[in-house]
Amino acid sequence: MLGNAMTDGDLDAFLGARPRAGLARWGMVLALLVAGVAAFWLLLRFVDGPDMPYYSVPLERGSLTPVMSASGTLHAEDEVILRAPEGGVVHSLLGPGDGVVRTGQPIAVLDTAPLQAALASAEATSAAAEGTLLAAQSDLDGARARLDRYEGVWRKSGGRVPSVNEMDGARAELSRTAAALASATAALAKARNDEVLARRQLADGTIRAPFDGVVVSRAVAPGQLVAPGTPLLSLATGLDRLVVTVPLPMADAQRLATNARAHVLLAGMADKVRTARLVRIDPTDDTRGLDRLAVFALDPPAAGDGAMVQLRPGMAATVEIDLPAREKVLLVPNAALGFTPDGVPPRRSTVYILSDDNEPRQVAVATGASDGKRTEILASGLEPGVQVIIGRRAGPSKP
Repeated sequence: MLGNAMTDGDLDAFLGARPRAGLARWGMVLALLVAGVAAFWLLLRFVDGPDMPYYSVPLERGSLTPVMSASGTLHAEDEVILRAPEGGVVHSLLGPGDGVVRTGQPIAVLDTAPLQAALASAEATSAAAEGTLLAAQSDLDGARARLDRYEGVWRKSGGRVPSVNEMDGARAELSRTAAALASATAALAKARNDEVLARRQLADGTIRAPFDGVVVSRAVAPGQLVAPGTPLLSLATGLDRLVVTVPLPMADAQRLATNARAHVLLAGMADKVRTARLVRIDPTDDTRGLDRLAVFALDPPAAGDGAMVQLRPGMAATVEIDLPAREKVLLVPNAALGFTPDGVPPRRSTVYILSDDNEPRQVAVATGASDGKRTEILASGLEPGVQVIIGRRAGPSKP
C-alpha cells in the first residue's frame, strides 16, 4: 500500500483538508479582471489613438442643435411700467417688498409743495380775473346806458343836443368797454384753464395703482428728481408667470424658430437651470442695433420647486437658445479648435491632425454653428474618421 502513489484527493482526506472549490472561484475573478483591463486598454486606444504625445478623436458626421448665447432680463409677463406724469422730486414710492397693492392705492408720491403753490397762484389769478370781468361788465353796462340816454335826448331835441362830440364820445366809450369785457372774459377763461391744469398736476403728483397687483421693481429712489415720462416702478398682477426678454439684432432674431427652446441661468442661482419657450419677438427703439426683443416664457416649475419663490423681475439672465437642428454635418470637438502645439491661441479657425510620422499638422477650416461642445465644419478638405488632436498628454515627471 505504501508503494502506491496518493492522489490529491487522498492526500486531502488523509490530512483532513477541505476541498479546493475556492481556487476555482479565484480563478474566475482573476480572469474577469484581466478582461476588464484589456477592455479599458482597447477603449483608450479607440479614443486616444496609438501611444503618442497627443490625445485625438476622429471627425464624425452627425446631427447638431446649434446654440445662441445672449443676455436677458427677467420680467413678469403682464408687467406694466408706471411713469411720472409730471416732473418733480420723488417723495415716496412702494417697493417689491411692500406686498399686494389695490386699485387706486397711492404707490408713488412726488413732492407736492411746488404743485400746491402753483395751484394757489392759479386760484388767485382766477379770482382776480373774475373781479376784472365784473368791473368790465359794469363799465360796459354804464357806457351802454349813457349812450342810450344820449340818443333819446338827441331824438327828442331834433338833433340839437347832445353835441356831435358828446355822441361820438359815448359811442367810443361803449366800444372801449365792450373790448375790455371781451379781454376780461378771455383772461378769466385762461385763468380757469390754468387752475384746472394746476389741480390735475397736483393730483398727478400722486401715482395710483391702475389695478390690483404687486410692485416688482423700482426704477428711482426717494429724493430723486425726475422729468415727465421717467419710469418710476413696474407693477404686475402676480409673479406666477415670468418671462425673460432678450434684446437681439434683427439678423439673430430671424434665426430663431417658432417656439424655440432655451435654457436660462439666472444671476446668483447658478445651480438651477430653467427651461423656457419663445412666445414672441417685439420691435424695440434700441439705438445700439439690438432692434428686436425676443420674449421667452419660463416653463412652469416642478412640484415642490422652492427656488421659484426666489425669482424676482429685474434679475439678469444668461440665455442659451436652441437654433434649428443641422443634420448630417461634419462635426469637430471644440477642444480641437482651441488646440495648438505651442499653447498659443490660434488666430483663425484651425485644427491639427496627425501626420504619417505622428506629428501634428495644421489644417485651416471654415466653421459653422456650434452647440457649445461641438462645431460644424463647413470647408476643410477633411473627411469623417480623420484623427484630430484635442490635447497634449502629460509628459513624464522630471525628478
